[in-house]
Amino acid sequence: MTTEGQRLVMIDPLDGSTSGFLDLSLSSGANLAASGLAYSATDGLLLLNYETSSQVGTGAYLYQIDLASGVAARVGPASVGISAGLTFGPTGLLYSWHRDLGLVIIDPATSGRTQVGVGPGGDFMQHLAALPDGSLMGVAQVSPGSGGPRNLFRISAVDGSQQLVATLGPEGEYFALGGLAYTVPEPSGGVLVALLALLARAVRSAAPHRVR
Repeated sequence: MTTEGQRLVMIDPLDGSTSGFLDLSLSSGANLAASGLAYSATDGLLLLNYETSSQVGTGAYLYQIDLASGVAARVGPASVGISAGLTFGPTGLLYSWHRDLGLVIIDPATSGRTQVGVGPGGDFMQHLAALPDGSLMGVAQVSPGSGGPRNLFRISAVDGSQQLVATLGPEGEYFALGGLAYTVPEPSGGVLVALLALLARAVRSAAPHRVR
């Protein structure tokens, strides 16, 4: 699933066709500026939404989406902070990346956050994906501004430390990278799938990029 405008869209991973358009309504009345989307059978579909407010504070707020009505109810009154990326680990923990704290665990019931280990070390992860071994993968822009390649990191779920794996693509190729997910399409092992420009549906490359 992805968010498009103020709607939730279901995407067929086999042919890219879309269906199930659902109008979203945030309980806070804020505009939709999604910075993370994650699902679990226990906690349902959760949205991390970036909001600017002089009253409640600027940052990302956690919402739980009702798939029947399209209403996204804010979980707890407090912001998670300047955070991006949202993924459930194999043990059911919900992770995000905080600008100042690095890897954090978010309580899906209260939106409270817990820092994992040390600080971020200078790289702001825009997307996260959990691996079966409990570690995570993250993508960070190499330099500020639009365009440019991205660095792919392996992140420890124990202490939040990062290890650079690779730099993805030449200048401009990953301009609109819109998500990161781990999948196992074949017995030989899993792959990371990076979706390009999916959120804006301005697809510059029709094929997903795989990083082994």
